Amino acid sequence: MSEHRPAARQTFIDSADGGKILVHWLPGKPDGPLLWYVHGFQSDGTGNKSTALMEMASGLGAAFVSADFRGHGRSTPTHPDGALLGLCHETLLDDLRTVRRFTAGWHQGPRVLVGSSMGGYASSWFAAEHPEAVQGLVLAAPAFRFGFTMLGRMPGLTAEAWRNSGSVEYQGMGGPVRLGWKLYEQAEGRNEVTLAHRLNPAMPVRIFHAVDDDVIPYADSVSFVAAAGPDVSLALSRSGGHRLQESALAIAMAAGELARGS
Repeated sequence: MSEHRPAARQTFIDSADGGKILVHWLPGKPDGPLLWYVHGFQSDGTGNKSTALMEMASGLGAAFVSADFRGHGRSTPTHPDGALLGLCHETLLDDLRTVRRFTAGWHQGPRVLVGSSMGGYASSWFAAEHPEAVQGLVLAAPAFRFGFTMLGRMPGLTAEAWRNSGSVEYQGMGGPVRLGWKLYEQAEGRNEVTLAHRLNPAMPVRIFHAVDDDVIPYADSVSFVAAAGPDVSLALSRSGGHRLQESALAIAMAAGELARGS
């Protein structure tokens, strides 16, 4: 990777609900590859994995984009009564569709999506629903059961109680946040196996996961590989936790390899 660190442009674009999504982007060759970083829960479109991917894109002469999901970073909330109250499967995919439309104004080439945790979930389902829009996936500790597994992180809570109350308080990294019932409701039936069966079997997928991940079990990634198409690989590391900070370069390199092969 080059010592030159490119500076991303920042643009606010209109979201599906009339709010704003902050996009970080770099133009490249219009018909060349685009490396697209998709962040995790309570994170944003910056950080070391995003930076490593942007540097990889710059070195390849490729385009780069990442964005703050609604309710994250500097984008507007998902709901007037709480930043993450409206977060669900559809809001995540709506945001990715919005970013896709934005990039269509300056890029017409193949796209490789790099999704981290929740971003791995969103990227994968976006690829399943829009196979023409994605030429490859790189997933870092993908939360294939995102939304559904949030219930297990709130001790004593039942699905019935969540449904009846409409929302629940979740102790997030930055303090308590309220999560709406739609997050769980729209996640039911979505897991690594159903996703693998929905993806284009020819889709190349590269997965990175750590054995010591205490948030998303690496067994979910193993199950996905067992059910997915032939061009899928899983790189397991002994350590690295859920964030896989030390794997940022390897993740970017995997995306670069898919981009060059596009």
